[in-house]
Amino acid sequence: MKSRKGHPFLIVTLLPALLLAGCWDRREINDVAFVLANSFDIDKNGQYKQAAIIALPGQMGGSTGGGGGTSGKSPYYIDDSVGFPITNGATKLQVRMSRVLNYAHRRVIIIGEELARKGIRFIFDVLARIPQNRITTFFVIGKESGEKLLKAKPHLERFSGEAIREIITLNPSGKVNLNEVWQKLSNQGIDMTLPVFKTVKNKGPTPSDEVMLIGTALFSGDKMVGMVTGNEARAILWLTNKFQRYREVISFGDKPKEKVGIQIESGDKKLELISVKEPLRFRLSLHAEGSIVESTANVNLDNEQYIKEMEKMWAKHMKVEMEKLIAQMQNLHSDVMGAGYLLYQTHPKEWDKVKNRWYDAFKKAKFDVHANLLIRRVGQVTENVDIWNNQSGTQKQ
Repeated sequence: MKSRKGHPFLIVTLLPALLLAGCWDRREINDVAFVLANSFDIDKNGQYKQAAIIALPGQMGGSTGGGGGTSGKSPYYIDDSVGFPITNGATKLQVRMSRVLNYAHRRVIIIGEELARKGIRFIFDVLARIPQNRITTFFVIGKESGEKLLKAKPHLERFSGEAIREIITLNPSGKVNLNEVWQKLSNQGIDMTLPVFKTVKNKGPTPSDEVMLIGTALFSGDKMVGMVTGNEARAILWLTNKFQRYREVISFGDKPKEKVGIQIESGDKKLELISVKEPLRFRLSLHAEGSIVESTANVNLDNEQYIKEMEKMWAKHMKVEMEKLIAQMQNLHSDVMGAGYLLYQTHPKEWDKVKNRWYDAFKKAKFDVHANLLIRRVGQVTENVDIWNNQSGTQKQ
């Protein structure tokens, strides 16, 4: 008679196999349509129009040519649908697909400006309810329309969504993802900003539609109410604790052409509530360090007195610019600094009194701007390179 001593050991060994996951719910890659980027717009009938870049895996290999980011065949195609609500349009898109749409690899969502000005809360309601939507997806505004930006064909990247993602990565202070948007929409007393892109015609030997970051959209609640560009956009990032270094040009001297270019290397701000008695009063303290990158002023920067005077002129310039920007935000009812959130956190009872009319209180609020700005470096040359010619009256040969 054979021994049965090994049977219990065999049973114990095989039992865990019952807990192993099987392939009952597997999905072949050939049965999946990966959405790489999306756009949302609104048509004249109030319907949501959504377009999607869908990958063609067979065409996603490396380029056969040299240097460029494109190959002979397109690695994607774009499809669109119209419907209300958003899920209705997504269903219409799915029913004409031979593969199941998968949004887990979507990195960029583009919202057309017209839709953004009407309100985008419905879009985020859908995105928040479906677990497949990754919270690291970037959100941007399309200046003309979301679909036009989505259909751009940049040279250096395979599709517009990837170009937008790379540009945002190079400008990290402008990153706004799904998680941040959720937080801003759900928190009291603070509004969000989103980067704004547009298409630009490349007039080279092979014309193309490139994508370009042109500014920052300001929101009031879930509605876009305005846009700032250039140094104003960079100052907005400063006020929202997303400082990115940039350059300012200030006047220094009696002559119109005496200018100094300053690279602002680092910056932070502190917002304090001074008085809860209406009109509310806040103190905004700016701190920054910069380097002189250009000077047309005939001064010797080895002289500490000139550096101190330059710092005062720079601080005065920034104070005026920030006051203008805050006034613009107040007129637009866009509290991207979070003044209301500060009131809510520090004086919740006072916040309860004004929360239903916060934008009126915000518009009347007073902001005392103080700037503490330091010039740390003046470069390898301490004088204007043409100062000797100006003094001698001679010209360079």
